[in-house]
Amino acid sequence: MTNPQKPSQTLLFVLAAVGAGFIFCLGITAILMARNFSVVIAPDERGLVISLGQPTGEILEPGLHFLPPSQEVVIIYIGQQTYTTVADSGEPPDLLTATTSDGEKIYVDISAVYAVDPEQLVNLYIAWQDHYTQGLVRPLIRLETLDTLSEYPFAEIPQHQAEIEQITFDELNQLLAKQGLILVEYNILDIREISPTEGSQNTLPPPGGRRHLIDQVSDVRLLPTKPGDLPLPLLLPLLLPLLLPLSLPQPTALGTSN
Repeated sequence: MTNPQKPSQTLLFVLAAVGAGFIFCLGITAILMARNFSVVIAPDERGLVISLGQPTGEILEPGLHFLPPSQEVVIIYIGQQTYTTVADSGEPPDLLTATTSDGEKIYVDISAVYAVDPEQLVNLYIAWQDHYTQGLVRPLIRLETLDTLSEYPFAEIPQHQAEIEQITFDELNQLLAKQGLILVEYNILDIREISPTEGSQNTLPPPGGRRHLIDQVSDVRLLPTKPGDLPLPLLLPLLLPLLLPLSLPQPTALGTSN
């Protein structure tokens, strides 16, 4: 009686190769799926979960997270950010000119440190998405600076600088907090008088007009009627008359301010 013929070594090798290839493909597929449906949130970030184009209200804390295919994540930086009118990292200065209570026109260099309030991420995203720096922070800081300086004569500004900074900080802190942002610090870095020749190139709105614009900007509340409707287009007609004259014509080599 003969023994059954054993599989040849070649057949065993082929089967082993096929099995290894199958396992390899499964591994690659698993890695790709993990990359597509996972996200890593850094310590200074938060993840806003989006489903069907709308925030779900879920906020992802730092760490690795896996998501179902129907969801995506918008990563929002919550660390401190700085807005300044001073030239920085090769960028031209974002010149700011103001008119004092006695009619003097001055250059003002300012710096403000702010951050996103982690508790207001959903509201901030719905209202502004990623436009809050240029659409909200920059205009409000500039407007409030101009409004405060318009209450002081030029000669008294140096001795009242700390007072001016505190008044501006307190007002900005309230305005930005309504929009989901935290003001950390506000400083006036330098104030310089504009020569008559330079001043003639600028037509600045009257102080009362600025106060009206500040009130309108601050009245833009979070949670618009539709999450996709950003208030930025509504702000532009209000801000352009004020912001366009704020920057003096720049030399060609420097470019224009933002």
